[in-house]
Amino acid sequence: MDIYNQLLEGGKLDECKNMQIKFRGPKKFLFRLHRQFRFNVYLRWFTVVYFDLVFTHLLEVKGQMSDSKDISNSVIIATLVLAVCVIVPVIIMIYLCAQFKELTDKKHKQNFNSLLLKVDKASRTRIAIPAFFFIRRFVTALVLAFVSNETAQYLFVFIMSFCYFLYISATEPYVKRTTNSYVAAVELLYFVLIAVAFLLTDACADADIKILAAWISVVLLMAYILANIIVTIRLVRRTKEELKVADKRYKTYRKKEMNRRQLEKYEKDLRAKAREDRKNEKL
Repeated sequence: MDIYNQLLEGGKLDECKNMQIKFRGPKKFLFRLHRQFRFNVYLRWFTVVYFDLVFTHLLEVKGQMSDSKDISNSVIIATLVLAVCVIVPVIIMIYLCAQFKELTDKKHKQNFNSLLLKVDKASRTRIAIPAFFFIRRFVTALVLAFVSNETAQYLFVFIMSFCYFLYISATEPYVKRTTNSYVAAVELLYFVLIAVAFLLTDACADADIKILAAWISVVLLMAYILANIIVTIRLVRRTKEELKVADKRYKTYRKKEMNRRQLEKYEKDLRAKAREDRKNEKL
């Protein structure tokens, strides 16, 4: 900065402007990097502790409801935390939907990498993954806290998992087809694991069936862990440039596929309209 002051005193404004640009560039870059890092860290922390926050404070509210005492400060704090856990995801989804067109810009979408990493931003239905994430965990915590029937608990978790599997299979929200297939397969594995674990409850009284279900559960858990390890190793072995090239190739393929489907739909509508016109002419 001493050089900058000397140039300013000497009247060399052009060189001063160049010095300002040099100082301003790294500063803006560091500020943008810090903002991106801070934003994603807060979102990642919130998603990691979301279920624990909701479940523990629901238990606090349930304990107060079972007692006939006056409302304590802990219950008020628990209610406020639950309100935050409901309001924050709603605000996040409203903001993502409102800024949907800006999500294609790198500067905007990098603030939500922890929520929308590798998600195709071509449709609003594909950015609903965070909504499924928060709703699934909130409903699960609510059921576990207030529903004492094990059958009902398994049924709710079973339904939520099946709905998420249908969403992944129908919309294919991720850019790569392999990622969509992997996430759908893992969710299906989790879905089957819940169904098998249901046999370990009091709903099944046969000991032989429970032993068989336990072995199947162990095999499914090992398959779940092994699949995650294989995918992690595969991603680590690929360089950043290779991943970018693959993403661009899959995005191009996705656009061509969407255009082809729209063209087929348009031709189908034209043929249907032509058939209707011929029927009307005969009448």
